[in-house]
Amino acid sequence: MKIAFVDCALNKLDASEMASQICQEKVADVGLARFTAPEVLKVPLSVKRMLNEGADVALVFLTVSGEDAASLDLIREKLIDVELETNKFAFVTVVFDDEWRTPAGLAEAAGKKLSAEIDLILNTVGGGSLSPRQEPEAAESLGIPGQEEEPAPQGGGGGGAGGTGGLGGLFG
Repeated sequence: MKIAFVDCALNKLDASEMASQICQEKVADVGLARFTAPEVLKVPLSVKRMLNEGADVALVFLTVSGEDAASLDLIREKLIDVELETNKFAFVTVVFDDEWRTPAGLAEAAGKKLSAEIDLILNTVGGGSLSPRQEPEAAESLGIPGQEEEPAPQGGGGGGAGGTGGLGGLFG
């Protein structure tokens, strides 16, 4: 699996080596390709570029201050567009300024978050054992509902103006 690691030149921590080490500890055959966006608003374009160049999934790492926090919602929205266009996932790891006080605290917070995000990537994209579609017994033991087809609700909704169309019993 090839993971695109996208960070920002304005980050307060260069976490690419940390992410690479975490990946190698978890799975030996994972490659990490890095691209550094020049600014935080260029992250979605950088992710799209890496996914189009052959990465299977993207891992974004950002350190965000109060002034950049407003941009984060826009970045996440644009990343959803990239996911829909490329049909590949982009996972985002953010360490906010209020989560750390020292450089060691920043590195610790980043390490914990990156490790959790890489686990999520491996379980989602890498065919991990937590996928309910692949391992229904494991999923059920974790409280994840099964993937059985449920019958369509009868009645309710209607398709006219003001109706809920095919959403039937969801709003009634």
